[in-house]
Amino acid sequence: MSLNIKYLSSLQTHISVSAKTRQAVIAASNEVIFLSKRVIFALHRRDIKEATEKLTIAKEKLASIGKQFKNYPFVDEGAYRAAAEEYVEASLFFAFCTKKTVGKVAGVTDEEIYMAGLLDVPGELYRYALHAVTQKNITEVTRAVDASQELYGALIGFEFTQYLRTKFDQARNMIHKLEELSAELALKS
Repeated sequence: MSLNIKYLSSLQTHISVSAKTRQAVIAASNEVIFLSKRVIFALHRRDIKEATEKLTIAKEKLASIGKQFKNYPFVDEGAYRAAAEEYVEASLFFAFCTKKTVGKVAGVTDEEIYMAGLLDVPGELYRYALHAVTQKNITEVTRAVDASQELYGALIGFEFTQYLRTKFDQARNMIHKLEELSAELALKS
């Protein structure tokens, strides 16, 4: 057997570059995930200033990943998708907390990523409402419950499958918990 060493060498280079690029995508994506989680934590502390700063940085980093690594086929897999999903969730929860319209998220065009992030918002609404209960802020509890019910009403007609179906079921459970919380508060007043 005669091996084409030059060809094998080019494959080795390609595989090495791909591995390093993949690691860079994962590292950059992890930064976006971390920043997005910081946005959500800041919002739960009602720190809009920090949330705004972190959300801006996360948006820039996510866009940078898309531009820098757009020619690599795995950029839309795994870590990057998780980062984009977490960014969508943070952006939509930010819109709720700042009383803006919850809608399109700039820089995210993948519908499944958007929906996955949107379907995580009821969990944050539940946490938000629990915090509002501890502050005896029934107005904000009601706002969170109303938002979750509006979201559920808008999504009930979707035919989710696989991953999004699991996310939808989790969202529905969070919305149910919010409704129970609201009912308990109504009974106590």
